[in-house]
Amino acid sequence: MNKRKLVLGAVGIFLVGALCGALSLEVIHMRYAPFLRLAHDPQSFIMDRLDGKLDLTPDQKAKIAPLVAQMLQELHATRVPCRDAEDKIIQTSQDRIDEVLTPEQVEKHKIMEENFKKHRQEMHAP
Repeated sequence: MNKRKLVLGAVGIFLVGALCGALSLEVIHMRYAPFLRLAHDPQSFIMDRLDGKLDLTPDQKAKIAPLVAQMLQELHATRVPCRDAEDKIIQTSQDRIDEVLTPEQVEKHKIMEENFKKHRQEMHAP
């Protein structure tokens, strides 16, 4: 009987924890999912936000969409030189770090650099 209560208590605690985790995940997903879309499709994200808040007419949507597209193109054009300068600074720093590391550490560091570069490209994709 005592062992049964322990098992049921442990199962109950596990189920309550799983339920809390699932609810928390859903709240986070509902809160931040729209912003994940911003990174992948900024124009439709912005248009949806404008339409949702301002209740745009079809004519307004048609006139605003090219303006949003132009804004995004201009933003991208201004960010490219900055990212290029950042890349040079990062590479110079990485090279200096490599000078301090052992050959084995340099190999591991190169892998870290490649992962960082891939992540950076994904984050800054147009």
